[in-house]
Amino acid sequence: MIRTNNCLQISILVLVAATLLFELTDIDMLVQGSFYDAGTGQWLVDKNDQIPRFIFYDGIKGVLLAFTAALLIAAAVFGKKPRIAEYRKRLWLTLLSIVLILATTSGLKAVTNVACPGQLSAFGGTIPHVKLFDAYPPGQRPVKAQHCFPAGHASGGFALLSLVFLFKTPRNRRLVVVAGLSLGWIMGLYKMFIGDHFLSHTVTTMLLAWCIICAISYVSNPSRSQTV
Repeated sequence: MIRTNNCLQISILVLVAATLLFELTDIDMLVQGSFYDAGTGQWLVDKNDQIPRFIFYDGIKGVLLAFTAALLIAAAVFGKKPRIAEYRKRLWLTLLSIVLILATTSGLKAVTNVACPGQLSAFGGTIPHVKLFDAYPPGQRPVKAQHCFPAGHASGGFALLSLVFLFKTPRNRRLVVVAGLSLGWIMGLYKMFIGDHFLSHTVTTMLLAWCIICAISYVSNPSRSQTV
């Protein structure tokens, strides 16, 4: 694992590098095109199919909400119990990072004005494809602001990376990281398969989540010697 004093710096550099990669290449369109059938106008997964929607969207959101509520109850109500007291600070750090990850993602979605793949003319929609730092062509700016960047749904899965605060051993922290990344990508890929997000949206959400975790770890650990 990475030491706290290096974690934030490395994470920011990787985020910048990833942003430049997607801005300077057509990786997003190439990857997303593999999920779309131009002949039928259908995505790999039909967003109106209720079974995958329940499993990968509504159901998983409900489980994550219940899990976060359980962490809050443990910290606020049972925080002084002997078995929980030693984890109380770790619980609050975990909850803080979860809230900040979700709030940051939601805040960025409100201001970036990036459209979803399914809304683009290249995939049967009406909006031209414009990258994060580009301007819409004259007369083609959407009437309503677009809210597809970064990936909001996947942020719930990647927020579970915050559980690294609860564990002390490197092995357990690695397991948490694997679990958080796996869940985040399961949620993110579902949204890509139905045409709601590009690869860059999910990658950015993942890296933002880790940056926030590293920042909280850095601020909360005066010795800067802890590993994340």
